[in-house]
Amino acid sequence: MTKFLSLLAASLAAVSAVAAQSFGEQVLSALRQNNLTALADVVQQNPSLVEALQSSGNKTVLAPTNQALQAAGQLPSANDLVRLITYHVLNGTWTNDRIDDDDNERIAASTLLTDGVRLPGNRSQVVILDREGDDDNERSFVIGTNSNVSFVSDNDGPALGSILVQPISGVLTIPRNLSTTLGNISDSSSLVSALQQANLVNALDNARGLTVFVPNNGAFQSAQQAIGGATPEQVVAVLSNHVINGTVVYSFQLEGDDDNDDGGARVRNATTASGQQLTFEEDDDEIYVRSGDIRARIVRSDVLTNNGVVHVIDQVLLNTATNQTAANEAADDAADNAQTAAPPGSTGTTGSGSGSGSGGRMDGAQQLASIGVAGLLAVVASAAFTLA
Repeated sequence: MTKFLSLLAASLAAVSAVAAQSFGEQVLSALRQNNLTALADVVQQNPSLVEALQSSGNKTVLAPTNQALQAAGQLPSANDLVRLITYHVLNGTWTNDRIDDDDNERIAASTLLTDGVRLPGNRSQVVILDREGDDDNERSFVIGTNSNVSFVSDNDGPALGSILVQPISGVLTIPRNLSTTLGNISDSSSLVSALQQANLVNALDNARGLTVFVPNNGAFQSAQQAIGGATPEQVVAVLSNHVINGTVVYSFQLEGDDDNDDGGARVRNATTASGQQLTFEEDDDEIYVRSGDIRARIVRSDVLTNNGVVHVIDQVLLNTATNQTAANEAADDAADNAQTAAPPGSTGTTGSGSGSGSGGRMDGAQQLASIGVAGLLAVVASAAFTLA
């Protein structure tokens, strides 16, 4: 805990334009006034800098409270601890009002974490910010894989020059690779089993930029008869139809107006790894993804991985058509446009592309594109669609 607090305190000093001694005094006063006394004690004892966090521009530090740090228990050390700290520092000034001004849409705000991140265009990892509650009890919070971490107060924390400190009620968890993330989603065990038995885990984990629509266990159960009667080639098409290769699309890009000041143009369609079109629809505040005659509702969105995002859906997208040429062209286009349509405050150049975090048919993603029928036949041979 001491190392964690020391590095977090150093991150504040590293990005401040204020002289070290003067800034340290401001930090001590502000943190103690906001019940962040454990952090203040470490600032006083160890005001060293962390080179990894030295960067220009406004920053928002998501600062876990005393209680949050105590509840977190044993924290990592050395490089892993530095990675954890940088994930708590956001590019830009994220006030409660700024989060609230986005018409209750979620926001993908970039952090300083780049180590171990496999997003397109070499972008830094993001956190997903949102607000909920009624007018008298609203809170900003960070979306988590298993639980959300809320801001402690609807009033902003102390501002220290270019730094805004926002106390939060927990310690954030760095997004993991896709297979680990899916293993932590309780309702995705059928798909996890399929990927493991088909030996597709490495290709997906090593991809640079994926959007994966994950049918929940109930969806697999409902589709059991149709899947059981499918040919091996049709099963291949169905699996590939749930992956957008090379492009990361967050939920806020699938809703709202055609033009979005923060997120660029709304994403209305995308080409899957099977070369088929997905279209996205908003109906009564619900987001749907359509493939052919199948329309699935997104029942859980924006589960982050180190190389993209997962959305859980309530139907299997049983489109059995394939077009490998179209799939390859879409992945190549994503790689060419890797710097377009970045999320708010993210690293990389914001442009006019149609998807957030586009780009990167590289490494594992290239393997995924080239697997073809032979590789995915293992799904059928190993009875990967045995339902949980």
